[in-house]
Amino acid sequence: MEALMRWEKGAEFADAILHRALEQSDFSVLDRALFMEIFYGVIRFRRTLDFLIGKLREEEVDGRTRQALRIGIYQLLRTRIPQHAAVNETVNTAGRSRSLVNAVLRRYLREQKQLLESLEGAPVGVRLSHPEMLVTRWTRQFGESGTITPPTSWCA
Repeated sequence: MEALMRWEKGAEFADAILHRALEQSDFSVLDRALFMEIFYGVIRFRRTLDFLIGKLREEEVDGRTRQALRIGIYQLLRTRIPQHAAVNETVNTAGRSRSLVNAVLRRYLREQKQLLESLEGAPVGVRLSHPEMLVTRWTRQFGESGTITPPTSWCA
């Protein structure tokens, strides 16, 4: 969470933050891999995660609580970590907002199907978690279907 809070401030590159955090840790090889997955995953899917948080919590939350919710929802949405473990570990890192984080993550689990359906109806940039500027540029150049599903020649 601290690494994500530092990245959010925008004064350091993600790679530098990650390198320093791992250098200062005594994580096992597997824990290092999980740390990297969650760190980069939360950054990569930030827009989608914030959309889901907005569906779960209308009131604003402070930066630390938002990072905890991003971490928890990312694990539930994009990893194979058992749900109970993802919720428990996220709640344990949430500090004073433990009860709020627990309630929001448990609500996510109860409403996951409806939330994912609402995500399907969200704007392309939210669904794909890309900056609006890039989505606008790509849509202008390739149309909406080309933006959502790039031509196979790009992948070759």
